[in-house]
Amino acid sequence: MARIVALILGVVLTGVAGLWAADSGTVEEPSEQPILVHAVMCESIEEQTPKNETIIFSVSARDATCFTYFNPVPKNTLVYHNWYRQDRLSVKVKLRLRSPSWSTFSRHRIRASDKGPWRVEVTGEDGTIYAVLRFSITD
Repeated sequence: MARIVALILGVVLTGVAGLWAADSGTVEEPSEQPILVHAVMCESIEEQTPKNETIIFSVSARDATCFTYFNPVPKNTLVYHNWYRQDRLSVKVKLRLRSPSWSTFSRHRIRASDKGPWRVEVTGEDGTIYAVLRFSITD
């Protein structure tokens, strides 16, 4: 009888140790990268909030604005808003993110010669692409 109890206890303890080992292997380290929560093209920013979200901008509009919100931001870092017109880089805007969360934006002043397809690539310092936002400028 003592052998059976010892055997059962050994199996139970081995199973618990196995579960603990398996569980301890699933603990993930916190990411060092900021997490992009929201990215949108809009006409303006009011009180740190994007207004009139759109993917079509008229030449008569004053600006095209790219808004991004990151949460969490584990450490202060840089991101870039890379503005492309017809697959050619027009401007690269460097923006600072501060911990613990941060929203930021960049804008492009619209001119008559800007008609056509555009995109903004939101990238990290290491080149990680967080988002690609496509839009057009029309008459």
